[in-house]
Amino acid sequence: MSGWNGYCQKNLVSSPQVDGAAIVGLDGAIWGTHNLTFQNGEPQRLAAIFKNPQSAFASGITVNKSKYMCIRANDAEIISKKKGLGGVICQKAKTSFVLVYYQEGKSDGTANNVAAKFADWMKSQNY
Repeated sequence: MSGWNGYCQKNLVSSPQVDGAAIVGLDGAIWGTHNLTFQNGEPQRLAAIFKNPQSAFASGITVNKSKYMCIRANDAEIISKKKGLGGVICQKAKTSFVLVYYQEGKSDGTANNVAAKFADWMKSQNY
C-alpha cells in the first residue's frame, strides 16, 4: 500500500502531541510509518493483542525495543506508557490499526484523540 507514509506524516505526526506514527495491518504488515521504527516481530505482537487484550497487561508492549506498561487494552484500543519515554497508543480500524507515539510531557489525551479520529476515518474507508 503506497502512500501510507504520507498519511502518517500529514494526518498524525502533524499534531504537536504526536512524535511518531504507523499504520499497521491486523496481520502485522506495516503499511506506513513516520518517525517510528519497529524491530522484528513487534507489529505482529501488537496486532495479536487486539485478539487477546488481557495479554498486554502481563507482558506490556514493545515498540523499537522499548517496553511500555499497558494502561488500557481491549479489542479496539491499546494505551501504554513508560516513565521518561512517553507512550504508545493504538486504535483499531477495520483491517488495520493506527499507532501513535508521543514523548514524555506531551498530552496522552490529545495523542489518543488524533489516533482515534484517524482510525475512524480509516473505518469509513473500509481500512
